[in-house]
Amino acid sequence: MTARVVAVEAQMQMLLDVRDRVVGLESKAVTVTADPSRRIDDLAADVSKLEDAIGEMKQAFADTLAAMRERVAVVETKALIPGPPGPAGADGQDGAPGKDGRDGVAGKDGTLENLKMVRQSERVVEFTHKDGTPVEGGMIRISHPFFKGIFGQVPEIERDDLVQYAGSIWIALKDSPTMKPGSGSPEVTGWRMFVKAGRDGKDTLPVVARG
Repeated sequence: MTARVVAVEAQMQMLLDVRDRVVGLESKAVTVTADPSRRIDDLAADVSKLEDAIGEMKQAFADTLAAMRERVAVVETKALIPGPPGPAGADGQDGAPGKDGRDGVAGKDGTLENLKMVRQSERVVEFTHKDGTPVEGGMIRISHPFFKGIFGQVPEIERDDLVQYAGSIWIALKDSPTMKPGSGSPEVTGWRMFVKAGRDGKDTLPVVARG
């Protein structure tokens, strides 16, 4: 838009130069004798018409230029509408290595003499410092069978607990199974037989006391 405004201004300047040249010819018209049939008055009338035409063209160009400047001002005040995002650029070079960080707080002595082991339950053991400060990652669950009692009489069952049911020993495959052992597949009930019940023994003969 700015380039068009500059072009219009150049055309206006060219017309003004033409007008100046015509005025110069008018001042020298008294000396022109090449065409004796043409009177000075006619030449002056033509020059006057040309000046009027130039004036009209000048006004038209001025109006057009003003309108274009208004349009440019309106465009410049509008917010730019972002275009679609371009393709991703190439990865930049790696930056310079950063400065070394500050030293951390001194840790506790790492010898085993400053550790103690606390048994939280039958399977959970926690390692702490002697002052009771927990050790990060020091909670360990030991997975091993532990007999809890008869099924239905145990208030809470955890994975790997053993219970007695229908003469057999069953091991829990998950925490808090709700179905009875042997009532379905291990995947469904959460129980697997650990020790199968033995056969019933034979009745013994009565003992007769001898006197």
